[in-house]
Amino acid sequence: MNLYKINETLQHSYYQMPQELFCNEKYKKLSIEEKVIYSFLLNRMNLSRINKWTNGNGEIYLIYTRKEIQSKLNLSDKPVTRAFKELREINLIKEEKQGFGKPNLIYIGKIEQKELQINDIDTDDYTENVLADNREKEDYCVEENTIQETENLRTNKKDNKKHKNNNIYVSQSERETKNLEDIKQKCELYLFKESQRNIIENILDIIFYSDNLKVGQAVLPQEIVRSRMQILNASIIFYAFDKLNNLKPDIHIHNSTNFMISCLYNAITEYYSDSDLQFRIDYGSG
Repeated sequence: MNLYKINETLQHSYYQMPQELFCNEKYKKLSIEEKVIYSFLLNRMNLSRINKWTNGNGEIYLIYTRKEIQSKLNLSDKPVTRAFKELREINLIKEEKQGFGKPNLIYIGKIEQKELQINDIDTDDYTENVLADNREKEDYCVEENTIQETENLRTNKKDNKKHKNNNIYVSQSERETKNLEDIKQKCELYLFKESQRNIIENILDIIFYSDNLKVGQAVLPQEIVRSRMQILNASIIFYAFDKLNNLKPDIHIHNSTNFMISCLYNAITEYYSDSDLQFRIDYGSG
């Protein structure tokens, strides 16, 4: 088992689950599958916001098929269908049929807020959530030289192990291939146009297999780059394309491939910063 060390930070992307689903009496009766599915839909709404998927009233809609959710949660059709029915009845989602075999448009209902009493909050869970949130943010804010030292230690240990025998090289190659495929799967490339999909796959291959990646004036070692790629998803890639579309027309790009690499890599950090700011603006918590 590969366990976390004291000097390592969390390097995962997360689905956010509102605490009100567990503290508010109105939503406590929901099953865990229903709460998780609602959280999935909330997170997918970021993608809709980037793509500006709204109706005539400015209400955000998203597309998330039952089959996608069944696959992610390893559930059959029946519990997922039941979950959607319960979420509709409790006004947490609304569905709009498109017809012609197209998937339904899903609108997300806001959770009814209530003032939380101190007894409503499990202080152990709350503390752990705050610590986890801080650890996640630390991944973006930690000084580069500190990351460099930590990652160099990992790289040296890894390189020493490689020279033991040839079987380790084969095993390493297989792990790398699977790791890259997992990253591409999380990016949900089927959501993009074919021309975009080819560009994205090419850029991901270059970033992943570069021994040292040059981003702006910085040269980043492979280990750091690969760890950052673990949190890539479709929303971040859409965000990067949106940034590219909004570039000033008079900007001259000398190397389009390197420019795309920098845009995508920088979008990983920028996306979460912008999303956090927009969330605070939307919900008045800033």
